[in-house]
Parts: sequence; structure tokens; C-alpha cells
Amino acid sequence: MNSLAQTYINSTTQPLVIGDLFIRQDEDGRYCLNDLHKASGDTRKDRPSYFLENEKTQELIKTIDDENYDVGNPSSFKRAVNIIRGRGKEQGTYAVKELVYSYAMWISAKFHLTVIRAYDAMVMQWQINDRKSISPEQQSLLHEIVDRRSNGERKIYAEMWSRHNRHFKIAKYSQLLSVHFSEAVHYLETMDIKSSKKLDIQTDLTVFERLSTEVVNQVTDYIWSLNREIRRLKGVAPALPSFDEKTMAQAVINQQMQGKRMFLTFNPVSSAPEISLVEDDLLMVRRNEIENLLNDPDKVPQDRIPNIIQSAAKRLK
Repeated sequence: MNSLAQTYINSTTQPLVIGDLFIRQDEDGRYCLNDLHKASGDTRKDRPSYFLENEKTQELIKTIDDENYDVGNPSSFKRAVNIIRGRGKEQGTYAVKELVYSYAMWISAKFHLTVIRAYDAMVMQWQINDRKSISPEQQSLLHEIVDRRSNGERKIYAEMWSRHNRHFKIAKYSQLLSVHFSEAVHYLETMDIKSSKKLDIQTDLTVFERLSTEVVNQVTDYIWSLNREIRRLKGVAPALPSFDEKTMAQAVINQQMQGKRMFLTFNPVSSAPEISLVEDDLLMVRRNEIENLLNDPDKVPQDRIPNIIQSAAKRLK
């Protein structure tokens, strides 16, 4: 992730403070150079306008803008410098972090060091805030989701919390970090679950839909784990494609199961459907068709006939 993108993501979560002065930010997370000018001593020769007129500064601005311009998505482009005029307290010259550092160094080495330390302190506070657990209100919202989706079924209720805690690698839901709250809401809302109540054979739920449940769960877990790891490594997670995960899992299963034979049974305790694949060399035949089967060379190889005759002879003794 480049520094400009990092600035936008972290904007306004923790203020940059130099001395007793809070450095303002615009809506895209750029920092106010006018505030930095005041923090440095407010001398005339160090005004932001003089800094921006500098040839080296112009080269740096152009380099930053060129690196962050996305030809495929020009509407997302955010310039390195944003000048706001005539809007009361918001007016001023705002710049990205690279220009903040450059401006501080242009003023003096001492002020440059001050800004670096202030920014490091701000980043440290972000990290501390990210380690805070969710609030009681957020816990209540997660509870509401699980209660609603489990619909009074204790087995599903326990399964949802178990999978949630395992997904976020925590012992109990109250240990969830606040930075992961939005992800947890989405995870619980989209978790694929199946009822433990007795299955109605006449239901529209197909065998493949039942079979796909675990696949959907694994795919969903993998996608969120992958995105979380990318963010942990300070990378940019690509936008998730707009596909229906359940449909995707069914498509994969259908593709893999074409031409396969399956045996469907129902668990005598839970009434849940259980599907097992029939091996290619396994024969299933009605009792009154055994003789016809023996006459079919494609079903019974020639070298098996002597063994069959011996077994039949023993049976007749």
C-alpha cells in the first residue's frame, strides 16, 4: 500500500498533535500545512505558499500525483495537495504525509524531527486503539444477529459462536477487537448454516444444496482470512467479486460430481442427509437380476467367473 492510500485509510482516527496544536485534516486525510506553519513558529519566510512554489516541491508533488493516478479509475484520484478557500475554519492548504515531511525538513531539521516523532506517536495510538475489544453495545449487536439467525436452535446457536471465535482466533466473542467488528457482523450475517430440525423429504432443498454447506463455509472462511492477512501486512485487499458464494459452491460440486454415483442415507438420530460416493467398481444389482449380471462381460470380468462358481458350489453343499 502506498503512503497516500495509507493516509486516506487512517484519516481522522487519531489527530496529529505537535506541541499544543492539533493539525487539521481534510475529508481525504491530508494534513493542514497552515497548522504546521503555526506549530513551527509562524515565521513569514516559512509560509506554505513559499514552500509550494519551490521547484523541488513541484517535482515531488508531480511524482506523487503520477504514482497515484489510476487510469482505469480516474474518479478515485486524490491529489497530493488540496487548497480550500473561503470556507471558514476549513480553509487552508492540505497535503499528504510525504509533503508534510518535506515541508517540515524545508523549515528546519529540528522541526522535521518533531513532526516525525509526532506522526510516530499518532501511529502508535492507532495501533493501541485497534487492540481494544468491542463495546457492550457491539457485543449486543452480535448477539442479536446470532439469536435471529439461529432461530431458537441451540445447536446452530453454539455452532455460530464456535465458528465465529475460531475464525477470529479468540476464546470468546467478548475478546473480539473493535477493528474487526464490521468484519464480524458481515461474517455472522453471511455464514451458511443448516437447520438441525428433522428434514422434510418434500422440501425444495436439493441434495447438492445440502452437500455444499460445508464447502461454502470453508470458502467464506478462507476469503475473510486472506483479506485479514493482507490488511495485517499493510497491503491492499482487492474488492471481492460479485458472485453468490452458495451458487459458486454448487457449481464446483456439480462439476466434480458429473458422472459420479452417490448413495443417499439419513442419519437415524438427527435425520440429517448423508451422502457418500459409490466407487466406480462397485456393482449394485437387484436380487432377481444376479444371473443376468453374470452374463454381462462388461460388468463381471472373465477372470472372476471361477471364483464365483466356487462360491456358488460351496453354497449348494
